Amino acid sequence: MLTIFGYNKRTEYHPDRFYSNAPFEDEIYDFYGRHGNRLIKISAITEAGECGSGYCTATHGYLREEDILAVPPLEYIANPPLSYEDKSDFTDLIPTDECGGDDYYPSGSSIPKDELLAQFTACRVMPERLYVFSGASALGKSTFALSLASNPSEIYETDSNTSVSVEKLKVVKYIVLGNKFPSRNTETLEVLNNVTGRTIINVSFSLV
Repeated sequence: MLTIFGYNKRTEYHPDRFYSNAPFEDEIYDFYGRHGNRLIKISAITEAGECGSGYCTATHGYLREEDILAVPPLEYIANPPLSYEDKSDFTDLIPTDECGGDDYYPSGSSIPKDELLAQFTACRVMPERLYVFSGASALGKSTFALSLASNPSEIYETDSNTSVSVEKLKVVKYIVLGNKFPSRNTETLEVLNNVTGRTIINVSFSLV
């Protein structure tokens, strides 16, 4: 028996996958539930990238499952939870095609059907926090951000990024203001003023 409690929708930004085209974001639906005596997350992932030659953008679709220790706060809930005799009865509602039938120019996706999403109700959640680390050099700002992040793509560092945009800052969780290029820090903070729907937490590092 599979029971689904709800889901969260998120994006991830991986500019390192792009060489010739403008980057765009992965789109991910994370469904949370219980399968037997296991808590699980089933993720429908449409991954962004480029074709083999870099001539055009491309997408791949994946449906992945993993065991979890706890269910996080949910943006969309099913009340009552959805029950399925067999897990495939649920996954059949998430059409997944890895490459769209073309390995060289992939156009894959993994997108839940509307009839599945219609069974969930949006619930009020607190805005996601975005941490801004500042302070003198060599105090461990970058190291601390890496220890907190589950993926390096969640971190934006002004010392190693040459451009900034609202789209970039909307998908990161940690901003590290370096000291090599002060003008980049100023620009980043100006752009940050246009990011909505996030709670900004400023953390200043110092020796005292």
